[in-house]
Amino acid sequence: MVLFPPQCPAIYPLPSCDCQATANALIPNVSVTIGILQVLAIGTVQIIADICPACEPGSSTFTFNCFDNNVPDFLPGDQSFQFSPTSISSPACMTALPGIAIMRGLTVTGSGVRTFVSTGLQETLNYSLTIAETAIGVPDAILFTLSAPGGAVLFSATVSVVPNEQLLAEDCLRISDIAVTPF
Repeated sequence: MVLFPPQCPAIYPLPSCDCQATANALIPNVSVTIGILQVLAIGTVQIIADICPACEPGSSTFTFNCFDNNVPDFLPGDQSFQFSPTSISSPACMTALPGIAIMRGLTVTGSGVRTFVSTGLQETLNYSLTIAETAIGVPDAILFTLSAPGGAVLFSATVSVVPNEQLLAEDCLRISDIAVTPF
């Protein structure tokens, strides 16, 4: 880690992200898997995300909501939930994603609280969120996974039909990216 003298903070580069993403999407009829048994369900997924806004690593936020479309009287019951992270890693930038052709994207991981809408039950889980920008005119993608502290996957969704205007992933310009030309 490099520490710069405090007397001149404005002239030294501040820590920044290599990439950033925003998403504001409500996508119906998404196939998701729920629980340790990976029960297939259909739901409406909502994500509001601002990962590394203005390329600042400590300012990331997101919420992920899943509205279960299955009849609540049948097992496993209404599995609708809201997930709010309590920690968000610095994004890992990518230009490739298995099975999905992307231009750029990022993944963040951490932990957070899932709150079931019908019962108010809360649990702390680990997550992985991938936001991927595809070619212009092609729907973008979001991959979201929740897992127990022991590693068992409790929820997963691959949303590959996010309208282009509802998701943006892009590179951050860093000082080292700027070409210096002699006078």
